[in-house]
Amino acid sequence: MKERLTARSQEVAEAQTDSDGTIFSSEGRVKGYILNEEIGEFGFGYDPVFIPEGYDKTLAELDDEVKNSISHRRKAIEKMQEALSNLNLNM
Repeated sequence: MKERLTARSQEVAEAQTDSDGTIFSSEGRVKGYILNEEIGEFGFGYDPVFIPEGYDKTLAELDDEVKNSISHRRKAIEKMQEALSNLNLNM
């Protein structure tokens, strides 16, 4: 069997309060594998060479619903929303 390169895609979201400068940070990750050839026609950047862990298709082959459900960006933003919802902010 051909060896696969493991990889992860990571997103960090940060927000800072005006009042005291407190910084809130959250992180989202998607683990997977890197291919040495591009497969798929959708997406951008590394999508055609990245297979998320637990899937047998590249991000460029997965439909938007699946991609959004495992998105590292979505994970980071959802964690940030949860952290900020626990604060008493005047927004």
